[in-house]
Amino acid sequence: MGSDPQLGKAAAEPLDARFVQIDVTDDASVEAAVALVAEAGGLDVLINNAGVSGGRTPVADTTAADVSRVFETNVLGSVRVLRAFAGLLDASAAPVVVNVSSGLGSLGFASDPEGAYADLNMLAYPVSKAALNMLTLQWAKA
Repeated sequence: MGSDPQLGKAAAEPLDARFVQIDVTDDASVEAAVALVAEAGGLDVLINNAGVSGGRTPVADTTAADVSRVFETNVLGSVRVLRAFAGLLDASAAPVVVNVSSGLGSLGFASDPEGAYADLNMLAYPVSKAALNMLTLQWAKA
């Protein structure tokens, strides 16, 4: 992980929030975070902001393993975290989930020949963020 916990703590402090660092690719790390949050009293807002780019490998050179590595964090990590924290969110009077996506995951942006992403030639990251967008819609309906 390339994250800096001090930056997370500094961002949480003025919001009167609590920073909890999680490795979303590790079930034990996620479960430990659930226990920590439950011990602290509950959860009202969950922000899934973990993400990896996978590099700028051209589409034709991208392997299934390349896509799998990106999906493990960007999509499956969010599934893992949402399922693990579902009980705490259900107990909240006003639960909020924010899944941080990207314009690169937008089908509209990707298909606009005049848009900012018209020349984009990469696969893993945009596909993972499009999947995250659908995950967000389906989870909201559930």
